Amino acid sequence: MKQAGTEVRTSAMESRLVPLETAIAARSGGIARRIINFTYDYLERRVQKQVIDGATVTELSSARFIYNGWDIIAEYSVLNGSTLD
Repeated sequence: MKQAGTEVRTSAMESRLVPLETAIAARSGGIARRIINFTYDYLERRVQKQVIDGATVTELSSARFIYNGWDIIAEYSVLNGSTLD
């Protein structure tokens, strides 16, 4: 696990972005706790990014990525405020 500024990073597979979370030191300084999760498909392409409010476990935003082969051809963003179960 590495801490860089306001983020805490953990290790994962070589080509994947890992979930990010606001560092404890940043939170104690008044920065809100946020969690960023990434979802990948079977070809290891990133297909979704979620930003979650760590205090209420509410999704703040979500982006979905559409590919043609290895090229991103569209990105859809959603702001829905849904609670994650």
